[in-house]
Amino acid sequence: MGLRRAGSPYHRVEIARWYYQLACCFGTILAYTVIRRTGFPARENIHGRFCMSARGLFGFTALLLLITSGTTALGGWEAAYLSRAKSFNGHASSVSGGQQAGTFWLDGVAHASLWSGTPTSWVDVSPSGSTSSGIAGFSGGRQVGYADFSSRHAGMWSGTKTSFVDLHPAGYESSEANGISGNQQVGSAYFTSPGGSYLSHAGLWSGTAGSFVDLNPPSCTVSCALGVSGGQQVGSVLMYGTGGHAALWSGTAASYVDLNPHGSYLSVAYGVSNG
Repeated sequence: MGLRRAGSPYHRVEIARWYYQLACCFGTILAYTVIRRTGFPARENIHGRFCMSARGLFGFTALLLLITSGTTALGGWEAAYLSRAKSFNGHASSVSGGQQAGTFWLDGVAHASLWSGTPTSWVDVSPSGSTSSGIAGFSGGRQVGYADFSSRHAGMWSGTKTSFVDLHPAGYESSEANGISGNQQVGSAYFTSPGGSYLSHAGLWSGTAGSFVDLNPPSCTVSCALGVSGGQQVGSVLMYGTGGHAALWSGTAASYVDLNPHGSYLSVAYGVSNG
């Protein structure tokens, strides 16, 4: 399902991504916060499973609230259905240049997808050899997200299946990209710590897997990058002994700036503009 401004048939915008991805990030950070506060045992990657459950629950709840809130709560935005008849469901996560990008479920399998405002314009851009895929960000004719092979890999497209670029960095178990601007992409890379915890580090790419920069500050347990623009990146980090803090970077882990307001226990930065 997409959204368009009431009275304007020429612009369709997927506002749901703001609610969904922000809720997913809060779910992940909150899960790690609970784990840290309660001393939940780190075994059998249970941290990762708990976080994925919280992420899914928060994201799904946000979508339900959005869909059932009606156009009044959305300030005059109307629904424009992009899903095809045989789809279990689908969502558009980003919009750029008259196209929409997201994920389309067909026979229970997620497909990275592009639309041009109608269900019949749907284009499947799942890369060859992948078992599932999805798009989270879209800018300047390029899309970012993930594709599942033997593990989840961050990836970038330029509108077609064959344009897929695998961004998965060496030394990590899985990865996903969340945002793109110019020649920079941001997301997360995952690994299992020596203690058995499945952890996430915010990451930055410049178009290739080898360009990956780990943005996780040394003082942080977990981090995720959600937005990028003008050479700056934003997201959230989990500090030792505290909750999630909104974060700002300028291309390196050392450039990290804690944006958490005084007295706040949990915050997330989703977007940045003009550096």
